[in-house]
Amino acid sequence: MAATKYTVGYGSKVYYATNTAGTPGSYTVIGQTLDIKGPDSEVGDIKLTNNDSPYNTKEYAPGMVEPGTIGWEMVFDDTIHATLYALFGNQTLYFWKEVFTDGSTMVAPGYLKKLPITTKTEDEADMVSVEVKLTGLAVFTAGS
Repeated sequence: MAATKYTVGYGSKVYYATNTAGTPGSYTVIGQTLDIKGPDSEVGDIKLTNNDSPYNTKEYAPGMVEPGTIGWEMVFDDTIHATLYALFGNQTLYFWKEVFTDGSTMVAPGYLKKLPITTKTEDEADMVSVEVKLTGLAVFTAGS
């Protein structure tokens, strides 16, 4: 029996790039990230229920895709935060890329939605919870 295939989370990276006519420019890595959350995309439901629906059941068809959000935690660094904050609220779409340790990638256009800093009183680094609102369907490419 073959061993279970898996990918470790540590070592994954997040990047952003400018959006040039729907094509990503050069990607820039965002440092000190942890706990990356991939797209929470969702397919909507088109309700089709009518008086002729079989077996008195509700009927549905797949609807539009809600691209969702991606996010990650980041250990606060003033330089990295200043770079991201310059992208915040500037009415510009960027490309966001998550690269996993097996080489798999997830790429989607979107904009920075949230960028709050959380500070703790004792024995923890300041953290930033980054959230990006996706404006298009993420494209997944398998790694090795």
